[in-house]
Amino acid sequence: EQMLDVMTAHLSRMQPADLSGTLHALALLQHQPSGRWMSRFLHTSRLRLRRFRAQHLASTLWSLAKLNVRHDRRWMEWALAECTHKLGGFGAQELANTAWAMARLGYRPPPPWQRAFLQRVQEVMHELREEDWP
Repeated sequence: EQMLDVMTAHLSRMQPADLSGTLHALALLQHQPSGRWMSRFLHTSRLRLRRFRAQHLASTLWSLAKLNVRHDRRWMEWALAECTHKLGGFGAQELANTAWAMARLGYRPPPPWQRAFLQRVQEVMHELREEDWP
């Protein structure tokens, strides 16, 4: 927890990959950060969402779901709007992680988002080669 306290002061200087990676590490370690730390993280990540790549968005959503962080609906709307702009960069793993996160958090995206997401799933499925399947 002391390490997170030290990191709190540096969150505002972190790049998207660092923010996403930090939250992902916490999720893998199953370490629930304090409410104060999460509030600061969500605020900082919100300010940088436009700079998140598809991988960072999917990883952040997965990590929030893994930690069972119930955040404000507005943050999720911003994140999903950014996902929409970057859906072309989502591969199979990012799509799976995002879908799992939505289900785990009990968040139902609006129908236009669902249609765009499913369209991307279909595109990715067509791109997969036979050797990509287990």
